[in-house]
Amino acid sequence: MKKYILLPLAAAVMLAGCTTKEQDQQIRTFWMKQYMNVMVKLMSKKMDSLPQAARQKLAVPQGRTGGQNVHQPQRTQPAPQPQIMEVTLDTDALPGRAPHADRVRMKRALEAVQISNQNILSDIAVTFGDNVKTQALVLTAGTERQLKQTAANSASFAAYFTAQQQLLAQQEQQLNQLMKQNAGSIKKIRK
Repeated sequence: MKKYILLPLAAAVMLAGCTTKEQDQQIRTFWMKQYMNVMVKLMSKKMDSLPQAARQKLAVPQGRTGGQNVHQPQRTQPAPQPQIMEVTLDTDALPGRAPHADRVRMKRALEAVQISNQNILSDIAVTFGDNVKTQALVLTAGTERQLKQTAANSASFAAYFTAQQQLLAQQEQQLNQLMKQNAGSIKKIRK
């Protein structure tokens, strides 16, 4: 959990020396959105893993609010985003030499990376424009391809996960460098 907090902060600090105050704020906003996306996903996974009875206990019944209008937290589906992913057979595990249970976990981890990358690309498009998004797409697609190769060659989920963390750290560095290089193309925030 600490990694999710420290990575955006480290990125913001690195970028602070090379940009204007407005660009700093926009980059910080970008990374805070990424952090919030991760936190929402983690919380929704935890809620999904709870039994139905426990979820009902967490929700406040509307009839017990004393006539007050209490808004229930609702999951909203984000607007459909165009997704660019390599086509693979729809199975529950990635191909490879690891045990089946490990390959299932690898597939889930890879899918989480792909979803995260799609969110990053969407945010980059909003913040920097489609040209920078295209460059970021090349970087993220390369990382995803390397992750698939790593999964096929890994003997266990632990080995894959270690390699995944290294590849994602490299991807983050490359994306930070891309954003620094294109700080001048940050779109103006409308107030």
